[in-house]
Amino acid sequence: MMKNINDEIKLEQAVREMLQDPMTVREVKVMRDQGKSEEYIRHWLMEMAKLQGK
Repeated sequence: MMKNINDEIKLEQAVREMLQDPMTVREVKVMRDQGKSEEYIRHWLMEMAKLQGK
């Protein structure tokens, strides 16, 4: 299924907004400390952005 480029852009913006939140930054740090891959973290951020309905 082809993704809508606007949805992609909105998700990217939502992820950037989330990374302004100290709680999100802390979560990402914990995942990195646990040795999670950047791909895993990016996927997690995208899923969180979708859940927030941005």
